[in-house]
Amino acid sequence: MVRAVHREYLLPMPVDVAQYVRTHLPRGEKIYETGTGSSPNASYVDYLGLSSTCASRHITYYGVFYSSTQARDGQQELRVDVEVMWLPILHVEMPTTGIVTLTGYGQTSLSNASSDPSTIVLNHHEVLALRDRIRALKDSGGNGVCAEDSLLLKISITQKSKVVWSAIADECPGALSITSSTSSPVLDDRNCSLWNVVNSFFPKDQAVATKTDSRQVCAYSQYG
Repeated sequence: MVRAVHREYLLPMPVDVAQYVRTHLPRGEKIYETGTGSSPNASYVDYLGLSSTCASRHITYYGVFYSSTQARDGQQELRVDVEVMWLPILHVEMPTTGIVTLTGYGQTSLSNASSDPSTIVLNHHEVLALRDRIRALKDSGGNGVCAEDSLLLKISITQKSKVVWSAIADECPGALSITSSTSSPVLDDRNCSLWNVVNSFFPKDQAVATKTDSRQVCAYSQYG
């Protein structure tokens, strides 16, 4: 569910909207889009977009956009748009019995398959920690399609020599795709809490690319 609202304002021309926004960014907000646009018989429009954090697990995207242009009377017109994507909370429970293995990679590539795999078996304490991190992830909300991608992690749970639950995490668009006997949810893996605990499981010299690339993934985290 997407909700978008906007408000329009008149400001004196000396007011520098972009500079004001840059110096008054709320904690967690980042400028990710700037630009200008024009059309025949119209003044230039300056654009500025913010990507904001939101603790609610319902919110998978929250953006604020500023558009300003000179009005005919010498004033400045400002339009502020806010867009929110709201989704129901997914309750995903990773099984905690059986053999839980993680596979990370020493080398990843956007054009070739990930290589130099390292596979570890988690103890029960680690399994519970991983389960709690996955339980807190948001629905991905179909967060985009990428022309290039790299595999960061595989999770596999085996019971009586049969894989009963598995998941793969990628770099772009940043999804944890789960396969189980009952459902196949896709969660947003751009989550630092998830990657911090995952990376702590691997020895220092293993899964180096997974650790490095996941830091970039969690830089876009909107939750956790």
